[in-house]
Order: sequence, then C-alpha cells, then structure tokens
Amino acid sequence: MVKLVINKFLWLWSHFPICSLSDDNNFATLSLDNENEKKIRFSIINLMLGDVIIYLFTLNIKERKFKWIHVLKLPQLPNFEITNEKLSELESAYYQHMSLLQSEELNIEYVSLCNHVQCEENRISTSENKINMYMTIMLTVIPLLVAIVDINQVKELSILAKLSIAIVIYTILNIGFYLFRIMKVKKFKLSKFGELKESSDKVKMQNWQMYNDWQNLKSKADLYVSYVLNVEEWIKFLAIIGVLLACIFSINPNWICTQKNMQVQQTKSYVCVVQVDEISDVYSESSRNWNAVLMDLSQNKFSNVIVLYKDDVDIDEIQIVLSEYSKQKIDYIKDKSLTSKSVKLIMED
Repeated sequence: MVKLVINKFLWLWSHFPICSLSDDNNFATLSLDNENEKKIRFSIINLMLGDVIIYLFTLNIKERKFKWIHVLKLPQLPNFEITNEKLSELESAYYQHMSLLQSEELNIEYVSLCNHVQCEENRISTSENKINMYMTIMLTVIPLLVAIVDINQVKELSILAKLSIAIVIYTILNIGFYLFRIMKVKKFKLSKFGELKESSDKVKMQNWQMYNDWQNLKSKADLYVSYVLNVEEWIKFLAIIGVLLACIFSINPNWICTQKNMQVQQTKSYVCVVQVDEISDVYSESSRNWNAVLMDLSQNKFSNVIVLYKDDVDIDEIQIVLSEYSKQKIDYIKDKSLTSKSVKLIMED
C-alpha cells in the first residue's frame, strides 16, 4: 500500500508542469517498480503533449548536464527502436546460434517463432481495438464539451474553478495527442520473400526471417501497449480529478463562482399612484406621494422610472417636472387599466 501511494506521488511529480522529476528511460514516469536503469531528470518546465515531452531549463542528474530545452519522444526510446546496427548484431548472433542446431531443432524453433509472432500480432490487435474505442469516446465527448461550455460563463468562475478546467483540458489534450499520433507511428520493417527466394540456405533464412519479424513485431507491440497504458493513466487521472472536484464543489458550491458573482444584488423598487388633480392639494395623499417621489429623484435613490398614465392625463405637465432629473432614465407608457386622472410611478434602483 505504501509503495502504491509513493508510485502515485512519483507519477504526479513526473507529470507536473513545474519543477518535475522524471525518468527519461521510462518516458518521464518515475516509479519504484521500474527495474531498468533510471535516467533521472529535473526540469523547471515540463510540457507534456502526448507522446512528446518538452523540457525547459532541464538537468540530467546522472550526467550532470544542463540543457535549455530537451525533447523526449516515445517512439524514439531504445525499447521501441531497432536500428540497422542492432539488427545486424541480432542477425550475426542468431546465425551463429543456428550453426549449432540440427535440422530438426531448426524446425522446432521455427514453430516456436511462429507462435511468438502470432502472440505479438494479437497484442497489436488488442491495442488497436482499445485505441479505436478511446478514439470513438474522444470524438463524442469533445464536441459535446465544446457545445456545452460557455466562454462568458467561464470568465465569471473562481480561480479554483478555472484552474480545475485548465487541468481537465490539459489532460484531455494529452489523451488526444496519444490517440491521434499513434496513427503516425513509424512502420516496422518486416522480412521480404525475395530474400528467402535468393538464399542458398532457405531453412536458416526462413528461421532468421521469422526471428526478425518477431523482434520487429515485439517492438511494435510494446510501443502500442505503451500508448494504451499512457492513455489509460491519463484517463484514470481525469476520473480521479473529476471525483475530487465533485466532492469539493459539493461541500461548498460557492467556490465555483467569484465573490463578486456570489453577492446577490437586491434591487430596490418603489411604486406609488397619484391622482393628478389632487397634487396641488398639500393635504392629500397624492400630494405627499408626489413630493416623496421628487425628493427621492433629487437624491438619486433611483436610476429608472416608469410612468404609467391614463389617456385623460395631461402628461406634458408631468414631463416638464420630471425633465429636471436628467440622471434618471424615465419612460412614459399609456395604461388604460388605470383609474381616471391617475398616474402610476414605478422606480427601480
């Protein structure tokens, strides 16, 4: 359990964009399970783009060599690349091995090599099926996210919510880069029938060709499996991040929005009805309401005023009085439902 927790921590550290500690021989992933020789690298900036990693201001700890920029590509790792020099070494070693075998033993090895080739082809086929499945999911999910996400709403989110979205986008981009770039994986050179046809020792040539195909297919299968495993690691990370964010925002939904947007602005409003023919009577209720409205407007308590009036009201006199208050927006609307000689004033902040 402790080892698992440490490995997860090392995975996060090796994939972290800032001040990452990674292993070049394991394509960045630092792990206690990796028995191969480690090539530790410390980088100030770690930009992961699927099967390509760009390190900025990076130090190879083993070689004590600093570089401003270092690019690491998954298909170019020694485990997945069979050079012509390595192929020549394999050919010499295998021909030397076959020189010690009898004809019957060569046939036994040939059958075994055929089985190995079949196994590697099955691994490649399984990996391709998984990649196609993930590709289908990506091509379905991405358009939905683009359609759902509103940029204007994103701008109003809190810093924590924006950071969460950035992490999710970064993760999805890495998954996408893996899936799309596997289509451009270099082709592996397999044996040709012409070589067997022209060979003077067809039995040994047949065995060597099968051995050569096995080595190439094994490298290709290892590369495809590596792509699938990396995609699945990012998918697991995305799922964990999704669960954590759901828990965090369910505990306190206010963390989603900024403090400014969380403040509910209460709009003040005031409505009064006055009888126009009673405004001149200082003791009437209409007069008191009218004077209260003018007082509020002079103090700029309201910014919007809607005046509803009956057809029999001389609205020009009302407009002359209210025109003195230029800071307010005043709209005049006829309303037949009002009683005779009445005006309704609706004021809003």
